[in-house]
Amino acid sequence: MTKKLVSVIIPSRNNKSILLKTLNSLSRQTIPPEQYEVIVVDDGSTDGTEESISQVNPPFELRYYYQEFKGQSAASNLGIKKARGHFTLLTCSDIIAKENLLEEHLRTHNRFKEDIVVLGYIPYSPEIKVTPFMEFLITDGPLFAYQLIEDKDDVPPLFLYAPNVSVKTKRLIEVGMFDEEFKYGAQDSDLGIRLRLRGLRMVYNEKAIGYHYHPTNVNAFCYRQKMAGKAAFLLASKHPKISSIYDLKNRVLKDYLGKGKIIERAFQIVHCLENMSQDYLYSLTIDSTVQGKIKVTVPLIIFLYKLITDYYFAEGINEEISKMEGENWHYDFKYPWEIESCFKQNEKLLKMLVEIQNRIELTRERLGQTFCSLYQN
Repeated sequence: MTKKLVSVIIPSRNNKSILLKTLNSLSRQTIPPEQYEVIVVDDGSTDGTEESISQVNPPFELRYYYQEFKGQSAASNLGIKKARGHFTLLTCSDIIAKENLLEEHLRTHNRFKEDIVVLGYIPYSPEIKVTPFMEFLITDGPLFAYQLIEDKDDVPPLFLYAPNVSVKTKRLIEVGMFDEEFKYGAQDSDLGIRLRLRGLRMVYNEKAIGYHYHPTNVNAFCYRQKMAGKAAFLLASKHPKISSIYDLKNRVLKDYLGKGKIIERAFQIVHCLENMSQDYLYSLTIDSTVQGKIKVTVPLIIFLYKLITDYYFAEGINEEISKMEGENWHYDFKYPWEIESCFKQNEKLLKMLVEIQNRIELTRERLGQTFCSLYQN
């Protein structure tokens, strides 16, 4: 068995066309191809992934494994078990590697005498169109919060983003790899916590770039957010010192309880705004509150995107809590007057959104644009 310097692990499911782009990008790395291997773990694909892989002839050693669908954690773990590299780079089938991705990861490891975790940067691929919603996800939203990293040489474990992170293979084995109970979301945060508890700090190298080739929209992302909320509850159950179920319950009350009609209205306004010019889109602003105290003015579209994504994240949390404590758990968590206060705030917010929607309709009529067919109470 030939040892390698780096093993690149790619779990994939029904994403063969982008996977081929990923493999092509890994063929152009600045380190010699004999120094690394790429392991693709097919997690029950039905789109002909295996046939496509069999036709690839890269300069590096490529190994392919198939498993029945078990989830990304299980697929990544199979790859780690098969890895022959001193280091393992964890990535995904929709990450397009910059030419020096592996070189930058190795350079960062070599800077330190101790074993570390190296976090790379994941901007959008220049090959895809970045919509206002996609821009929101990486600047104000819940996707990759690189802008919140304060110390690049000591990054908190919750910033571990598995699509672009490397660590010694033996260290991954020592901590038990990914927890396969996490089926969708938070498995990387959980791994980051366990690596940190073993004494490995995480170092961020923004030059280790893997481009994210993943167009999305607000409707599609809602499912991801709901699953992420469920995973957040599991994470808090496993790591109560890091993540609090109490805080998650408060998020449900703030972002989900009684907000169904508000979210319907928010979707209607978003779909209307997204069909208008970006200049107009960002010209509409609203006063928002940060942590219940500081009022700031933000673009209306950003406010609505956050309202919607927070709602579905909290919905996932609520479903998991309800399984354990019943659907009316919030009445045991808060006093009735506190619940009533939430509903009153929701009534004010709904009224405000109706007024905003009416103003937007009038503006569109004046501009001679196609009238939005929006729901009216």
